[in-house]
Amino acid sequence: MDDTPIPITPRPMSIEERSILARLLEFDFPGSEGLRAQVPFVSVVGVCPCGCVTRELKVDRAQVPPAPGVTSPVPGGAEIPARGGDYGGEIIAFAKDGYLSSLEAYSHGLEPIRSWPPMGVLIFRSRG
Repeated sequence: MDDTPIPITPRPMSIEERSILARLLEFDFPGSEGLRAQVPFVSVVGVCPCGCVTRELKVDRAQVPPAPGVTSPVPGGAEIPARGGDYGGEIIAFAKDGYLSSLEAYSHGLEPIRSWPPMGVLIFRSRG
């Protein structure tokens, strides 16, 4: 399956997207401070073709410099616990050239994750 993001008209991040991304970046790792500074300047510019909540991001580079020393995916992650018939999954963020580039939610089951889980059920942890 082609997982190339489908471009959309750029829009601000939703409250859920911004909250999850900010929480993923709370861990200390090389470049974390620089990535946190980018969050106010992030727009959503693409969606996953499978219908999941994964978003392609774009940072307004005129407003903030790249974060030095960042690896991708970033070391902060969130586990989506299995509930009922749901297999659970993970949420991770990616960076490219020192800038935030995507926020991905993937399922451990067959069905994609079609809505952001509530913050209260997510288990945030450092993956590094």
